[in-house]
Amino acid sequence: MDLQIDMLKEIEIDKSWSFVEKTIKDTSYITHGYYTYPAKFIPQLAQRLIVENSNNGDIIIDPFSGSGTTVLESIVNQRIGKGTDINEIATLIAKVKTTPINPILLSEEFTNLYFDITNRLNGQYDYYLKEALERIPKNERIDYWFKNGTKNKLAILLTKILENQNKDIRDFFLVSFAQILKTCSIWMQKSVKPTRDLKKKDYDPIKTFFEQTKKMIKKHAEFDKILNSEIKQNIDNYREIKCQDARNLPCKDEKATLIVTSPPYVTSYEYADLH
Repeated sequence: MDLQIDMLKEIEIDKSWSFVEKTIKDTSYITHGYYTYPAKFIPQLAQRLIVENSNNGDIIIDPFSGSGTTVLESIVNQRIGKGTDINEIATLIAKVKTTPINPILLSEEFTNLYFDITNRLNGQYDYYLKEALERIPKNERIDYWFKNGTKNKLAILLTKILENQNKDIRDFFLVSFAQILKTCSIWMQKSVKPTRDLKKKDYDPIKTFFEQTKKMIKKHAEFDKILNSEIKQNIDNYREIKCQDARNLPCKDEKATLIVTSPPYVTSYEYADLH
């Protein structure tokens, strides 16, 4: 053991792997900043590992894919990205972050959603609230975390989002919706543990949602510009994300070139509670 320690001491530290010069803006470039997922590693780390240890067209695996950092960096760098995670929200986020959508169509759908929600809230609030509350499952934990007025607006918004027949567009809006929930709840803002703050500032969920969605649309446009056209047109051939056990990877034996992953911090983060 002492000999091994001495050998390690002789290895010069490569500080370039710390990425200390990277800002939050850098690490949330393109679609990486869609959702505040806990304990994820920065994309620059995944990118460097992928670029230095694989070639174009190689299969890259992440068995604990979380919000999809490795899979996204794989397709951006013209590899094939495959990932698994047992968290359903993680799988949704990863798919949305790596799904090409026509920017014009996305903007049109956003405009339609904006005007429809505005109409529902200002013109026919009671009607659409009744319809929304009938469709949303009853769960006492919703009332534990959300004030009544906030809950009602969120219910109307979610109902409208779920009416969209385009799955990619619908999922895009669902991730934006998921991202604002903690802010709009009475969850203590900077706490990673489920703690209520009864004096927390109220946030308008509709305004917060549209601000978040605008940011995501801008990020998506950046993603659309840098993604290879072949991959963009055939995304299912270059990306596979499954909500399943890491012991059941969506890849045949001896076909992947590289595994880039960050296993869950099961003793530090309550992943289910955080979502």
